[in-house]
Parts: sequence; C-alpha cells; structure tokens
Amino acid sequence: MNLNFDKESLDISSKKVITGVIALKIKNDFYFPEKNWNDSIVVLLNSWIQNLEQILSNQTSEVLCNFFDGPFSFMIIKKDDRHEIKFFLNKKIIGTHNINFDEFGKNMAAICQEVIKETKFRNWNNDDVNKLEYSLEKILPYFL
Repeated sequence: MNLNFDKESLDISSKKVITGVIALKIKNDFYFPEKNWNDSIVVLLNSWIQNLEQILSNQTSEVLCNFFDGPFSFMIIKKDDRHEIKFFLNKKIIGTHNINFDEFGKNMAAICQEVIKETKFRNWNNDDVNKLEYSLEKILPYFL
C-alpha cells in the first residue's frame, strides 16, 4: 500500500489553501477514496504524519486519519507485530487490509518531502507548509 499523489495537480486558493490529488493505493486498481481524490493536501498530510508519529512512539495502537473533503477516513491499528488498516465511509467500515507499516510510513514521508519541495519551488510557503515540515522532521528518524 502506498499513496497516490500527483504533483501536477497541486494548486493554491486565494485563501492560501494548497490542494492536490492524494489517495491511498491499495492494489493496482483499488484506490481509497478514489484515484483522483483532491483534498487539502498539506493540512491532510500534516494530520496523517502526526498520527503516524503517535503509533511510532507507542503513544497509541490505533489512529484515525481523515480526508477533509468528504465522509472518508481510515484507521491504522497496530496488532502485535503487524498493522491493519480499516476504511470508513462515514462511520461504516467498507474494507480492511493488512499493511506493511514501515513501507507505508516511508512512502508517506517521501510524498511529504515531495510536496514540501514543490510548494517551496512555487513560492507557496505558508504556516501549513512549515507545520508539515516540522512534523516530517519528527518522524524521519523512525525510517532511517
């Protein structure tokens, strides 16, 4: 499992909200919520990274990660030496899969780095980008 991200989709609104295509790619043709899901990508990634850090630092064994534009979310659950992900539409479970948490975390960190690099290249630096950069620095040591 990894993230489906399209840097060409990045855009910034007049209110400085950065959006872009971001989704979970589970299998070749299975995406959650959908392949071209567009959301507040910087705020969303920052929230997800902070949640991953809670699992990595053993503060909790499960976290809920929300998509901001719509009724979709997913929960990552640590069960002994494995991790499971549950997909929700509103509060209803619509799927469950086992995941390689380290691989997913590394992929998310790489996507965050790419988003930060692209936003800086486009001179879109704002508080949300700075927060994402700070959160990313906190989890990177777990994946070295």
